Formats: sequence, C-alpha cells, structure tokens
Amino acid sequence: MPFQFVKFPGQARGFSARVSLRKNAQLGFNGGAVMHYKLEQYTGAFLHFDASSQVIGIQLVTTHEDTAACRIVHRPGNSYIAAKSFCDFFQIPVSDETTRYELKRDEESGMLIVELAKPLAVKGKKRGLDVGE
Repeated sequence: MPFQFVKFPGQARGFSARVSLRKNAQLGFNGGAVMHYKLEQYTGAFLHFDASSQVIGIQLVTTHEDTAACRIVHRPGNSYIAAKSFCDFFQIPVSDETTRYELKRDEESGMLIVELAKPLAVKGKKRGLDVGE
C-alpha cells in the first residue's frame, strides 16, 4: 500500500492565523495568517470598526487605488498594514506593548476580524511574553 505523503510547506514561526496591534499602530499579520488567508494576493484593505463590539473588520482588496484603502506591505514571512490614522480616527487605544489577537473570517461579511476585547498575549520586553486573560 503506497503512502500518500503531503509535503510540509516550510518553516514558519507559527501556523495559527494571528494579527498583532503593534505600538506604532501597525496591524501585523504572522506567517500563519499570510498562508491561511492567502494575503500575498492582496495589495490593500479597507478597515472598518464596530465600536460597540470592539471589532476591527479588514476587507481585503486586490487594488488599493481608492485612497480609503490601506496598502498591505508584504515581507518574507509576514505582512502588515499601517493603521495609525485608523486607530486615531476611531480612538482605538494602542498600547506601548504589542498585543496579539486571533485572526478569523466573518462568514457573513467575508471580512477578516480582530476582536480587541479578546487579546491572546501582550509582548513586552525582548523575548518577554505575558499571556493575556
């Protein structure tokens, strides 16, 4: 009976889809999020905010010609969106520490969502990690 091997796609720091809200107000997507949601095929995103639920909605687009769309910057192993003006506009508090969140897709809207009320961890000093509640 022959084996049905599936090749491991390579090393990454993690395969769970995560997003970080960094102290400079960047939304940073880890390698797991880039792979899971195929972020490399998108060049921009429209950012939305539900203040009552404290949820950020990320509507991915393949072109960011519209000035309201934020550019997605792709780096080897991760991607990010500069979101300072977005955070300032909606008065989203940005900590002096990087805060990580689970990244999920909302089936109804099709957007990627970040639940600010449910942080996974706060990363402070170099290599220091304090697990959230």
